[in-house]
Amino acid sequence: MSNSSQQSTRYAASSSRTVGAISNWITFQHGKSCVFVKPAESHREAITIAQKEFDELANVTQDRIAFTVEEKQQEKNAERRHVRISESAWPAVITKLSQGAIINVVVRPNPDSEKPPQYLEVPSLDKPVRYRHSGSPMKRVASNNSTRSSKSANGMFSWIGAGK
Repeated sequence: MSNSSQQSTRYAASSSRTVGAISNWITFQHGKSCVFVKPAESHREAITIAQKEFDELANVTQDRIAFTVEEKQQEKNAERRHVRISESAWPAVITKLSQGAIINVVVRPNPDSEKPPQYLEVPSLDKPVRYRHSGSPMKRVASNNSTRSSKSANGMFSWIGAGK
């Protein structure tokens, strides 16, 4: 038996395991980074490991960190679907994973930043609403009982207010 076939047989033997036993290592993937880790026995422990291994997760609150696995699709061209692993399902799921299985580490949206946009206040029907028809406000010329300056009388809108 050749050396390469012995290695592949050894790998195949080491990757097979008894159902219910936790594998020796799994892969955490966050973004484009991957790291091999020892499987955590609890969901909370897995979050702590993820925060230790991925620097960008260090300041993320634990309730926003989640884990997903890719669902196996029957059809070749089917869209990939990621299924989130809940805290209660963690022990059962972790025992079913094969050695080296990839678990995606994702950051869930911050619920405080996902507030709906604020809309303008609706005017009350009790108060009269005034609409401006022009896009720019008209300039008021100070009026007094004295004669107007020649500049305002010769202006573009000199006819406004004329006749006083």
